Amino acid sequence: MENPYIPPQSEVMYIPGVRAAADGKRKLYTPGQVGWACWLGSALPGIYMVYCNFLALGKPDDAKKYALMGLGVTVVLYTVIFMLPKGFGGVGVSVGMAVAAQRFVQDKQLKRDDIAASAEYCMESNWRTTGIALLGMAVLLLTLFVGMFLFLLGKHFLMHHVA
Repeated sequence: MENPYIPPQSEVMYIPGVRAAADGKRKLYTPGQVGWACWLGSALPGIYMVYCNFLALGKPDDAKKYALMGLGVTVVLYTVIFMLPKGFGGVGVSVGMAVAAQRFVQDKQLKRDDIAASAEYCMESNWRTTGIALLGMAVLLLTLFVGMFLFLLGKHFLMHHVA
């Protein structure tokens, strides 16, 4: 009789940057989770999740390509947002980003039903998704705070030290 306290011998495929469940299935973020993270925490968590999904799908080149494209679009988007007239709603931009990210994942990766039916993949935790979204929000707010501080510091310096 075998010892029941010894874990079973199995071949585990390790892919750097890819989380796996106890049964060996690779974890993927669903389109809804990516949309939620973009709406709650900005585009950065969504970019991270799309990157992780491409790695789990075995497409590291797509992961890098779309992460760089996502960062570029985000920089342009936030630059345009600051140039919009006062009173233009930011909620519309957030919802637009979330919908675009969700559509992207549906088109380029797997839909929720496909992940649920898969023998190779499983869904990532909603708690993890929310945590990543909140971390993204904190990074965005910190970046905005530091940027505004530096802007005001530079403005103060120019007003008092340059004639």
